[in-house]
Amino acid sequence: MQMHTHDILSRDEMYCSPDVLYVLDSKETIVKCNRRFLEVSGYDSSEISYIVLENLFSDNDLKKMRKAIQQVKLEGEVSFQNRIIGKDGNAIELSITGWLVPNSDGSMASTAWIGREIRDPENFSSPKRENERYYRTLFNEMSSAYLLCEILPDRRGKLENIRFLDANTAFERLTGLKKKHILGKPADETPQWMKDHLTRIYAQVIENNKTYRCTEYLQEIDRFCEIIAFSPNKHRLIALLMDVTENKKAEEEKKYLHLQLIQSQKLEGIGRLAGGIAHDFNNLLTAILGYTDLALIQTENREQLHENLSQIRFATQRAAKLVQQLLIFSRKQSMEFKPHNLSEVIENLLKMLKRIIGEDIKIALELYQSLWMAKIDRTQIEQVIMNLAVNARDAMAKGGQLRIKTENVLIDRKYVKSYSFARPGKFICLSIEDNGSGMSLETQQKMFEPFFTTKRSGEGTGLGLSMVYGIIKEHQGWITVTSELGKGSVFKIYLPAFDKPNISNRSIHFDLL
Repeated sequence: MQMHTHDILSRDEMYCSPDVLYVLDSKETIVKCNRRFLEVSGYDSSEISYIVLENLFSDNDLKKMRKAIQQVKLEGEVSFQNRIIGKDGNAIELSITGWLVPNSDGSMASTAWIGREIRDPENFSSPKRENERYYRTLFNEMSSAYLLCEILPDRRGKLENIRFLDANTAFERLTGLKKKHILGKPADETPQWMKDHLTRIYAQVIENNKTYRCTEYLQEIDRFCEIIAFSPNKHRLIALLMDVTENKKAEEEKKYLHLQLIQSQKLEGIGRLAGGIAHDFNNLLTAILGYTDLALIQTENREQLHENLSQIRFATQRAAKLVQQLLIFSRKQSMEFKPHNLSEVIENLLKMLKRIIGEDIKIALELYQSLWMAKIDRTQIEQVIMNLAVNARDAMAKGGQLRIKTENVLIDRKYVKSYSFARPGKFICLSIEDNGSGMSLETQQKMFEPFFTTKRSGEGTGLGLSMVYGIIKEHQGWITVTSELGKGSVFKIYLPAFDKPNISNRSIHFDLL
């Protein structure tokens, strides 16, 4: 929650201050004050919203006050001496300091004022210094970063440089830049990224008629900031930066979890449909295969008929494999689970992988030999690896590198908060990474759906990744995918471990051309 000057004036320290404190909105109406103001003015707290400047100042003093308001809007701060007239008609001489406070919505700024009673008119400097001390305390208590800059134009009136005039403690915390290193200096003598941001913000302020508001990611400090900036005159720039990183992350996480829920529900529904269709279709295929085999036995001497029946049998076998993929996806295909070391499984697949991938793709292995054991159906896990390797090959049409890695991981509750489908415990992580064409966000949202494919017609069934999803689900594991267009993809498969880790920590690293 961001705290502005209105909130700071509500603190006990300020409310009970012996000095007069009040805040004026853009209509010159008092919107906040402390106890001392009520004592001096003679008004009750319930009357605050009805008090206007005419109630507090005589004609000449009212002119001085309004002049000070205009001056503070131009310069950001002002000090002067004036009298407040109480409800009883008594006048009190005050040394007043005012400063500009941006509203949270980026509209015209409010002004805050501190006044100390002058009992000895000849001694004016002491209360002024006290007012400045209070102003500085309030300024540095703001949780939002505040920056005041001077615009330095060239001879033609165009922006040439920006000089830092003032900043609060929150600005130091947010940016890591110390006031003593930047105040009084032009932006040319500060980090380039800060100058670039301020130049762009000033351009937006001018383009948007002196007020600009946006939310930006500042890469240099790795924070999302809501920025409110305005220019009270052509020589000043005021910027207020509020750190909204946690809110932004919460929004992104909520959006991600919602997409995951929709994807999971969609896959579960399609899985039930695929399972029902596959079982009925499989019964038909069994009958076709049986009768075809009988016909082949009875027609061994009739060459043409034998050839036609052979083609029927071949097509039926292909259909049967397609059904098996559907059953795996719907998690209704029986599997044979046995303890295996996943690193050893991959080593044994190496020759076949090398043949499938081709010579223009380099395979880099980083296999942890002391891997926890996993209870898996070896054939199905091999199929998962092969499918992902083939997809990686297709994404690297001009060659590249395929990296396969295994490791032991401990999943904690913090990880589970980010991935709702995960669970805490010991897992083996299999990573398959390529530096190919990558996938768009839209493709990533659909890639595990049955029959979805980015390949041309006739080049793929769209069941490869669906089958991978079904197999890993059947193994009580899960998959995460990280991908970006032009930067490749990383598939991470997590399989539950059931054995204790070995004593050795030996790993194997090697590359194959």
